[in-house]
Amino acid sequence: MLILILTIGTKMYSQTNKDLFAFDYALAPANNEDVDLNKTSLLINIPAQWQNFEITASLGADYYRAEFLESFPLETSELERLYNVSAGVDFGYHLAENWSFNADFNTAIASNLSSKLSNQDLLYTGGFHIAKTAESDLPLNIKLGLGYRTYLGKPKWLPELSISQQIDENLSYEIGFPHTQVRYALNPKNSFKVIATQDGMYANLSTPIILDNNISAAKTELSATTLSVGYEYALDDNWSFSLKGGYLLENKFNLLNNTENQVFAFDMPSRPFFSTGIKFNLKK
Repeated sequence: MLILILTIGTKMYSQTNKDLFAFDYALAPANNEDVDLNKTSLLINIPAQWQNFEITASLGADYYRAEFLESFPLETSELERLYNVSAGVDFGYHLAENWSFNADFNTAIASNLSSKLSNQDLLYTGGFHIAKTAESDLPLNIKLGLGYRTYLGKPKWLPELSISQQIDENLSYEIGFPHTQVRYALNPKNSFKVIATQDGMYANLSTPIILDNNISAAKTELSATTLSVGYEYALDDNWSFSLKGGYLLENKFNLLNNTENQVFAFDMPSRPFFSTGIKFNLKK
């Protein structure tokens, strides 16, 4: 049986809240018949604003480390380390009062990097959305867009939508895809979240894996649907520390051929996971 844990980072580009730096570590404890997999993530955002325009450049790195604790009918050494090193840009423009448009583009090296770098190791993703704030006693934020993403594994065009609202100074919510959450702040330093996310990863295998039936696997895809409870502690006005624990509702780890058809699927049961992180935000 195989266990997979992926974490999702939601980047909210606005004038009042920018994650300039984020570091996360996630794991799903394995037993003797599973595969132990952990993920380490680093994200740096560099924002700039001019009149109605806002541009955020980003640099990111994800490292997946797998230890196979049981035998499989294939060579697993090519899957023990997977990397995603990315650079991207997010462009925002305020169209009119309460309306804005955002587009982003990201280039990544997504590979196990077991041999010389090639064009097959490059991954391009991006998307766009329109956002509107509906004025009322409790303003409602609505976002609707389309993205070429890896939320489900191999990249594909997917809808991106959310409805969010600040109910009072303590309670807020966001409902959407790929991220849904309810947040409650006990006080300025302590807050809790209930979170549901969908996230994934897609990578090239620099050296293809030959299966028992002599079929070649050249790509790998990972994805996870998670439900979790998180705690966040504000160390000061800018730095915060977080802990999160939850359950993998559905997860997958597949091998694909050069035409992106599945040639092998690991058995992946549901199980608990844990993560911790630290981030730096601009002072609100």
